[in-house]
Amino acid sequence: MRVCSDRQRGRGQMGAKSPLLWEEGQVESLLAGSPVVNMVKDRLKVTCCDVALVLVHSCTATARMSQP
Repeated sequence: MRVCSDRQRGRGQMGAKSPLLWEEGQVESLLAGSPVVNMVKDRLKVTCCDVALVLVHSCTATARMSQP
């Protein structure tokens, strides 16, 4: 499950317009046969890595601030 699923649900019937906000599996099913499906998958991988790096940096910064 992706972090952005709450954001998508919050939009109601409009759903998420960007493939980066779709639930897992929707990229393959909704973009089947599209020439952009591989580009979207690559962007998803990069985005997940970027989010992970931001989280690690935030946790590290918070830990440093709490040290005497």
